[in-house]
Amino acid sequence: MKRIWQPVDIVRTLILAIFFLLVGIKGQPTEVQRLLESARSYSDSGSPGQAASAMAQAAEQVPWRSDLWESAGVFALQAGDPQSALLYFQRASEDDLSPTGYIAWGDAAEQTGDMVGAIHHWEAATQRAVSSEEALARLFKAHRQLRDYIAAADDLKTLIALQPSNPLWNYQLGLLLASQEPESALAYLELAAETDPELASPVRAVTDGIRSARRVDDPAFALVSAGRALASIGEWELAAAAFSQATRFRPDYAEAWAFLGETQQHTGGDSLPALTKAIQFDPASVAANVFLALYWRRQEEYDQALVYLSNAADNDPENPALQIEIGNTLAILGNLDDAYKHYQRAVDLAPNDPANWRQLAAFSINYDYRLQEIGLPVARQAVLIDPKDPASQDILGQTYARMEIPLLAERFFWRALEVDSGYAPAHLHLGALYLLQGDRSRAAYHLSKASALSLQDAPAAAEASRLLQRYFP
Repeated sequence: MKRIWQPVDIVRTLILAIFFLLVGIKGQPTEVQRLLESARSYSDSGSPGQAASAMAQAAEQVPWRSDLWESAGVFALQAGDPQSALLYFQRASEDDLSPTGYIAWGDAAEQTGDMVGAIHHWEAATQRAVSSEEALARLFKAHRQLRDYIAAADDLKTLIALQPSNPLWNYQLGLLLASQEPESALAYLELAAETDPELASPVRAVTDGIRSARRVDDPAFALVSAGRALASIGEWELAAAAFSQATRFRPDYAEAWAFLGETQQHTGGDSLPALTKAIQFDPASVAANVFLALYWRRQEEYDQALVYLSNAADNDPENPALQIEIGNTLAILGNLDDAYKHYQRAVDLAPNDPANWRQLAAFSINYDYRLQEIGLPVARQAVLIDPKDPASQDILGQTYARMEIPLLAERFFWRALEVDSGYAPAHLHLGALYLLQGDRSRAAYHLSKASALSLQDAPAAAEASRLLQRYFP
């Protein structure tokens, strides 16, 4: 019986004919094969840009080969050329791209600033491979960057369904929920801390903040408490989201507006409108006055800052921290005698707190103010209160260094390191001391130690890095 040819047979025959033309009837390498081999060779030798060019030339010969266009796009992305990568991915048939190809397409879009396009391609990857953790992780990062916290939470829930015990995903979801629905964050945060003990400290800070609000049946207060906890671990954007939520629950909540304004200082926003609302709603609010003072001090409007600090201290006269801030501001203005009175007031309010004694000692050191009479005795007092505190040993070392008694300075810097070998300021101060003495090898050693401890003390690490760059280029 004679076979009837169908359209599909014709197409298949045409494809086979073209294939034989490409590969060569006698088995000789074709131009496409040569280009593919060149692309492979360039890739193996670490030249992804040339590999992308060769692969794209091969794809031009057989433009229906989406896999070749995809490979060209991946190579271009590896070469740091996202624009070319986008062109190559666009030449491929979207139905034929692999999940990996869509992830790479999204990466190229992200690198060119097209976050909406990036999200579209990463979502396509998840539709083609439901368990695409790489795509979901990218979606979470993008949604959080765009502050679409609902979508970010959905991404994390899908990731957790794939990896229920992954501490990172549980931790991140807990933080997100803390800024929106604090009570629902607890289970995720606690699981994260159980599976990764290194997360125990930040988890405890946030969960304690959430639980401390239970005594008051007020969702706005709960959000402010959670936001303050998030801010304490450096999660400024999520803290801002929590405070913003609180203002929606209670538009006249001065503390929520005050804390929102402070977080905006850390996230690049204009904080003055929120701070102004806070002080208008409650002129006696300590938070509103303190954050307005900090705002004006950052603008170097120190007289204006003093007005708000004084208001705060009038409303909270037993708070030593406010006395110290007034002392700091007066010292900047050059009014050292009045500054000293406020530092002394802080010490009088909390005589058993070595931190207040250290603040007074630091003032004396920084401004060379009555070092023998005030700086040295108060630094010693800080050590007497808590000799196991490296900060107290270090401040006494700084006092002796400023008094140009290097042997005693060195002794107390080393005592600080005996208490805590990873105490960055002591390494910094030892390095600076050895530098002054011309002992370059020991100076470089301790400065390098301090520089490496950026997570423990970023300011000390930054200063150590500056000294290293200057004296050990």
